Amino acid sequence: MLYTLKKYSLPGDLSIPIQIQSLQAKAIEVIDYDYIGDAKEENYISFANQFYGFLSKWDIKDIAIIIYSKAMRNTPLLRKTFRFDFDSYKFENDITIFHISIDNAYIVFVGILRIQGEKEVTRIIKFLFSQTYETQNLLVCSTEFIDKEQLKNALHKALFVEYDRYGYIRHTKIALEKLKLYSNNLKVLYPYGGTDFGSFIFFCF
Repeated sequence: MLYTLKKYSLPGDLSIPIQIQSLQAKAIEVIDYDYIGDAKEENYISFANQFYGFLSKWDIKDIAIIIYSKAMRNTPLLRKTFRFDFDSYKFENDITIFHISIDNAYIVFVGILRIQGEKEVTRIIKFLFSQTYETQNLLVCSTEFIDKEQLKNALHKALFVEYDRYGYIRHTKIALEKLKLYSNNLKVLYPYGGTDFGSFIFFCF
């Protein structure tokens, strides 16, 4: 049985991830697809097809996934050889990888991959929702061609680093409120759910 994708304003009783809580609720919409048990192939395909229809209604011309690493110790060899693992997925475009320096010792790698066509939307849906239910990877959409240099600059400004009481890096994340501030007219979609979660959810802002 295939289920219908729903789009609505953010309800007050919905459990939302910490990343989303910093945003103003009135500016957020939810795209939601529910299923029973573990997510199956037909669920990914059905969700992706219906989601692609939403993109057409929004007059979206360009789509890209943003993926970033944990903080890593900076070395010339690492900067030269680091790659994100897309071995199980085939895309037309190559991923653009750059690094953001946290301090003299640590860097974070960020990847931007432009998505083309309905088949690639299905592949990226499987990538986003076949992992942990809160991956912190993002999808960005635009009614115009996405300027990667502007997006790189926005991601650099939006990087947030949390330290523990001893001064060591606890984790890094993209501060969504800052990304929205610096990314101009991009629509940002935060994926949540998947696998055995019971829902595929995009928080859209």
